[in-house]
Amino acid sequence: MLRKWIPLIFCLWFSDILTAQEHDNLWLRATVSAAISKNIKMDNELQHRRQNGWNNHNLLDENLLYSYRNWLHYKHSEGLSFSLSPFAYFSNYKIVQTEADEGQKPKGEFRFSAAVEFQQSLVGKFHLFDRTALEYRIFPKNHKEVTRFRNRLGAKYVLNEQLSFSASEEVLLNISGADISHFFDQNRLTLSATYKLSAHFKIDLSYMYLTRLSSSGDSTMGENDVLVYFTYSL
Repeated sequence: MLRKWIPLIFCLWFSDILTAQEHDNLWLRATVSAAISKNIKMDNELQHRRQNGWNNHNLLDENLLYSYRNWLHYKHSEGLSFSLSPFAYFSNYKIVQTEADEGQKPKGEFRFSAAVEFQQSLVGKFHLFDRTALEYRIFPKNHKEVTRFRNRLGAKYVLNEQLSFSASEEVLLNISGADISHFFDQNRLTLSATYKLSAHFKIDLSYMYLTRLSSSGDSTMGENDVLVYFTYSL
């Protein structure tokens, strides 16, 4: 049923893109991955995001987010895997939209997540993937709890064992705990390159155009995000 909303949400997002306020962010993430068994692995990740300040486009200017999260991944088959994040803590800074937003204290968030991902080989080196997840978000300071649905659909091209490219779109929807005017949360369009430096270390470089609903619910904000992710596998 939720998938029926995606074309409408995409059209609304696209119509707002020309008037959306632009923002520039840098997302950094480091992950240590350890194999528990042949089909199970555990990830521990640290994340830091930065944003531009008031009236500038310096994406390193202000804090945006710090987080810690762990994941358990179960690979059922080559095309199907399940993931569970039993604990995550996020320290979220206010998005800088006015001069007064700079230097504001962050707000904490606890998050529990579950996901399933499908992957299907297409012609040659092309693969299709789809990831569906649910997130239960707890904001202690606001005494608020929100359940968010997210779905990412994309395609990947594997050039060789070291290098691959992908393109995806992800829609995030607040399905409970938020007002109906905030049913749509975000839309993410991403282009990525993944390079394996060695058998244990890889780096993901991405550009993402993110559209998010404003806190007032009457406008959208566009973000130009540069993503740099490092993963080390034990």
